[in-house]
Amino acid sequence: MEINAHYRGYLKKQKADILAFKRDENLIIPDKINYDGLSGLSNEVKAKFKEIKPKTMGQALRIDGITPAAVYILLSHVKRKSIKHIA
Repeated sequence: MEINAHYRGYLKKQKADILAFKRDENLIIPDKINYDGLSGLSNEVKAKFKEIKPKTMGQALRIDGITPAAVYILLSHVKRKSIKHIA
């Protein structure tokens, strides 16, 4: 019981992260995205994105060698562009 109480906050955060990922997994990546313009991505990650051209965030995350941090940078960019497009 003490262990459960200790990790309760971490488990709640993990569940929230899983729900957020499921929501964003099918988010479409624009065809004409400029990966070179995304600061924070390594040249290797940019090259993989340009070569494979993932269609969704879920596909981007499943590319071998792509870190969750790189996908988060891409996700932030895509969401920021979609908000500007709507406004």
